[in-house]
Amino acid sequence: MLHPTEALDIILASVSQVGTEKVPLEESLGRTLADDVRAAEDLPPFDNSAMDGYAVRAADTAGASEEHPALLRVLEDLPAGGVPRCAVGAGEAVRIMTGAPVPAGADAVVMVEKTSRCNGQVAVQAPVQPGVNIRRCGEDVRRGDVCLQSGMVLRPAEIGVLASLGFATVPVARQPVVAVLSTGDELLAPEEALTPGKIRDSNSPALAAMVRRYGGVPRVDPRVPDTVTEVEAALRRVEGVDLYLTSGGVSVGDFDVVKEVLSRLGEIKFWRLAIKPGKPLVFGRLGGRPLFGLPGNPVSALVAFEQFVRPALLKMQGRRALRKAEVTAVINGYYKSRAGKVEFVRAHTTLRETVYHARICGPQGSGRLSTMSQANSLIVLPEDVTTVQAGDHVRTQMLDYPEVE
Repeated sequence: MLHPTEALDIILASVSQVGTEKVPLEESLGRTLADDVRAAEDLPPFDNSAMDGYAVRAADTAGASEEHPALLRVLEDLPAGGVPRCAVGAGEAVRIMTGAPVPAGADAVVMVEKTSRCNGQVAVQAPVQPGVNIRRCGEDVRRGDVCLQSGMVLRPAEIGVLASLGFATVPVARQPVVAVLSTGDELLAPEEALTPGKIRDSNSPALAAMVRRYGGVPRVDPRVPDTVTEVEAALRRVEGVDLYLTSGGVSVGDFDVVKEVLSRLGEIKFWRLAIKPGKPLVFGRLGGRPLFGLPGNPVSALVAFEQFVRPALLKMQGRRALRKAEVTAVINGYYKSRAGKVEFVRAHTTLRETVYHARICGPQGSGRLSTMSQANSLIVLPEDVTTVQAGDHVRTQMLDYPEVE
């Protein structure tokens, strides 16, 4: 069986970015930036006041105090968005609002709390140094700077930067379209009543949600019966997708037909991994596009998606950060593992003071989907670890943290 790190290397070598497009700025949240953004202008574009107060010459405030304020003649009131009408000379000041341009001659801004005004004059009650309370032109971003790099996920802060630089549309990676198929004669739609021998399909909704979470566009096919003919027909009728994702039909049973269909229509890169849960995982290519055949057990499908499909989807969007963040945590109890496999144990991990603590989320059977819903992390037990005790330190993969490089 293939080690998971070798499997991931094969997967990442087999996928590439699917293309780019431009979207309106207001629709770019969570998308992946496709090109470096180089500033065409300085930010801020001019020297401006960092607060409400008075633009002055710092030298005119030397020695000022509440008992002996510096008295300066007020030339004008300057709001944000306004343009100074006159320069500040010796013994003069301009009432200025936050964001307004600093008038010529002024080299500092006195905060309004340190002043009082009467009869066209302002009494400055504390000295200021040159440059105080002034945002300098280009102090945030210089013209020509690369201020945002391709491959980063656009958050509200990045959208703000783009808006300030004049971007009404944004170049982003195209979202991969993913065909999601669940195979199994036993499957019912969520709204259907249970009948003997049947279960509701949880994999299609859960995997479609995973695809959306990591930037893809799922295209869900109705549940597919466990026959070569039906599975082959389902795969053939899907068009215009970038990745195929199936669940079920990849083990060694008489009705596990996905491998057979893939070997006939495409190419199998590997099958069976040294992991738990998720061992019977198929990866190959169909029509030049990657195909993942995930196990049918719901926990196995979700864990395998996190470890292998997720990084592939992110790379297809040009992301550089592909790994889940990991922490070292103290485990809360005894756990026994099998040698020879990397095991991913569902856990809920919290930070208490400065130490992470991982609580195992109940029995770890691959059909116990409820324990996956309780988990925010996976304890990663290497293949040579067979037992851990309460208080041991374990490597823990944080499912809800952003990816890292």
